[in-house]
Amino acid sequence: MDIQTRAVHVRHEPPTSGGRPLTVPIVQSSAFAFDSAAELAEAMSGPDGA
Repeated sequence: MDIQTRAVHVRHEPPTSGGRPLTVPIVQSSAFAFDSAAELAEAMSGPDGA
């Protein structure tokens, strides 16, 4: 088999990690702290209705 043929028909090797990610996934999140429930309620009743 020529090198060109082997390059196209190479045997697929499964990942050595068992198919699991090799790194920890990035999770986009936020945390907020308020001094009181009243302060939280005021922040959540903003103009955008959030």
